[in-house]
Amino acid sequence: MSTVQSTGSRWREVPGFPHYRVSDLGVIQSKRHRNGSPSKTWRTMKAAQNSAGYRQVRLCGPDRKRWVELHRLVWEVFNGPIPAGHVVRHAENPDPTDCRLANLACGTQADNCKDKGRHGTAQIRDSHPRAILTSEQVGTARRMARQFGGSVTIKELSRRWGVKKATLWSAVYGATWKSLDVPPCTPGQD
Repeated sequence: MSTVQSTGSRWREVPGFPHYRVSDLGVIQSKRHRNGSPSKTWRTMKAAQNSAGYRQVRLCGPDRKRWVELHRLVWEVFNGPIPAGHVVRHAENPDPTDCRLANLACGTQADNCKDKGRHGTAQIRDSHPRAILTSEQVGTARRMARQFGGSVTIKELSRRWGVKKATLWSAVYGATWKSLDVPPCTPGQD
């Protein structure tokens, strides 16, 4: 694998895909025209954004085609294969489009979750896209369940807030909303 230095960035060829190279700044280039025929000059490719917000490119080799997320490609080209059970994380800048090698780190999913907590991008409590209740509602329901014995309050609150009883019960008794400051109740607690 060869490394080419130019204008402050390092370039390396993509293994298994002749006519492609990637830089440590997260830029990918091809020596192929858009129609697939070979070219004599490098052309910077525009990466598409997938549904999760990550940049991805389609590589065309002599015997295969493959979509690859750019941050994973940059990591693998400069550091080798990603170990089993590991992910490539955006360690410093949480922006999923920042594919600079200096911003990437390899680690476990637990490390990735810690990064999200540090960046403030973790989807927990109210910020979770599928949250039905707010943390204020869950805290209120837990306090009322302790004060009034639970079942009647859960039924009344679920009707008032327009949520299923099971959803509210799970939140009050700790099956969900585990990270809330107000501790969950114990079933049958008065």
